[in-house]
Amino acid sequence: MIPAPFPENEEQRIAKLLSYNILDTSAETAYDDLTAIAAHICQTPIALVSLIDRDRQWFKSKVGIEAEQTPRNVAFCAHAILQPEMLVVPDASEDERFSDNPLVASDPNIRFYAGTPLTTPDGYALGTLCVIDYQPRYLTPEQYSALQALGRQLISQLELRLKLVELNHEMEQRQQAQNQLLELNQVLEQRVIVRTAELQAINAQLRLEIAVRQQTERSLQQSQRELKAQTQQLQIALDQLKQTQTHLVQSEKISALGLLVAGIAHEINNPVNFISGNIDYGINYVDDLLNLIRLYQAEYPHPPAAIEEAIDEMELDHLAEDLPKLMASMKIGTQRIREIITSLKNFSRGDSQKQKLTNLQEGIQGALMILRHRLKAQPNRPEIELQQFYEDLPPVMCNIGQLNQVLMNLIANAVDALDEAYVNGELTAPPIITLQATRLESDWVSIVVKDNGPGIEPNIQPHIFESFFTTKAVGKGTGLGLSISHQIVTQTHQGRLICYSTLGEGSEFHIELPCQPQAVPKNLSEQETRGQLTALPAKLLNYPAQ
Repeated sequence: MIPAPFPENEEQRIAKLLSYNILDTSAETAYDDLTAIAAHICQTPIALVSLIDRDRQWFKSKVGIEAEQTPRNVAFCAHAILQPEMLVVPDASEDERFSDNPLVASDPNIRFYAGTPLTTPDGYALGTLCVIDYQPRYLTPEQYSALQALGRQLISQLELRLKLVELNHEMEQRQQAQNQLLELNQVLEQRVIVRTAELQAINAQLRLEIAVRQQTERSLQQSQRELKAQTQQLQIALDQLKQTQTHLVQSEKISALGLLVAGIAHEINNPVNFISGNIDYGINYVDDLLNLIRLYQAEYPHPPAAIEEAIDEMELDHLAEDLPKLMASMKIGTQRIREIITSLKNFSRGDSQKQKLTNLQEGIQGALMILRHRLKAQPNRPEIELQQFYEDLPPVMCNIGQLNQVLMNLIANAVDALDEAYVNGELTAPPIITLQATRLESDWVSIVVKDNGPGIEPNIQPHIFESFFTTKAVGKGTGLGLSISHQIVTQTHQGRLICYSTLGEGSEFHIELPCQPQAVPKNLSEQETRGQLTALPAKLLNYPAQ
């Protein structure tokens, strides 16, 4: 005989078995019915519900046997709980584990055994539902499955029993708590009677105090409402004063400079027109003279020695080749000066309040013409690469002078950021400014000004459009450029000016405009707007931008 070893979780298994409080309890119909069904289905004379205790197997239910329990060391079921599936012993006399077992060698002379483990939901095998015969045999598949199903039903009965025990215990606790509450309730009722009398006396005094406090609170609330209204009026007045101060400071500082630039542009325009109007005649005269010289050379191939010497001294061939190029360069330079003067006059116009359908790309090029000199290489940085990407845009109803002011501010700020990054050693990559114009949905257009500078710190970004807010050193920025630009885009043109910036990657400003704004707000006076527009020529003369 080979006794069954203890499971590895024996202590926990025994604790689980004891928690069901079923050992040594009286017979119960629910268990006896399942045992009888097992014997009937498997056609065996014996069927047992066996629970494995520390040193015994105890029968909760039994059919065909009188014994209440047997020692654990001779129990077949002690072997059955060691495996997850059913233990089937067709002939115990031929199985080395049981051949000399007293239950096999003598009464009741067990030969056939089949036991399905009674395993709890958390994995502990408490015992078995087993069937026993005096003759060797096998179970049919149907009997095998039925015995397993009955075993599961037994576990359900055990779980139900446990739940009932827990429920009874809980009900006892609740009854005890209810009794305690009743006792406490009686005590509290007595205390409430006494306390109620005390509170009634106090309540009379409190009603008087509450009436006084309510009157005081109403007076205080009225004062708070009046103070809040005054505060709101003061805030509105402060905002209006701040806005007015913004435009007054901007207008006072740069309006005179803008008028001066407009006057200079007008004065330069006269001599430039004279030069431009005569340069074509000069080119024709030079061509005529050179053709005449070539004709002389063809008719008189051997001029006197003095003329030969003069021709060699002046390098006539080089002169004849270079002089037309020189005149052509003078013509291009004159055209360039006229374009710059035209841009200066456009930026200094007095009709800044008028809006008309405008080609935005021409406006962008006008702003770039004035600022292009700032893109050139400087002692502290290389030349800034300008990348431009434009889609075909519809005409936009706008004030091109004001929008050019916005573009000038944004491009100048991008240049300043790149300059500062190179001075501080924060940027080693080639500096790049990107201009992109695209069409958005619902007849809106977008202009993007982007740089690859150091970017704007997150805690600063919410304040960049506030008046007088600047991160530049004293004397290098007024804190007005972005504030006025934001007002021009959002109020005058009913658009959006949005900043996206990431530290170490650069910044980009999106100007989004409707092609046909519904109405033009009249929130800016003519003097204020003229003061804003005159800021643009100041940019040309390196007036500090935000």
